[in-house]
Amino acid sequence: MRRRDADVGPPTPALLESYEEPDWTRPGDTAADAFTRWRAARKTWGDAHPGSPLADAVCRIRFERTTRHRLAGIAEGAAD
Repeated sequence: MRRRDADVGPPTPALLESYEEPDWTRPGDTAADAFTRWRAARKTWGDAHPGSPLADAVCRIRFERTTRHRLAGIAEGAAD
């Protein structure tokens, strides 16, 4: 298997690196609203910056899934 090339492009903004609910919550939001807003911001930024870590949809979705499981208290490796 070929090793993936190193990511090139601008560094990912710290706010998009990991999910912190207070950073994304607006008055009247649910936790799901804030998480959805974070995911959309990550996708938008990745689409605008080809070659960045967030431009790789598979890696982005895998990280978001891991984050969603962490928030739900699901153990790593558990079936969906």
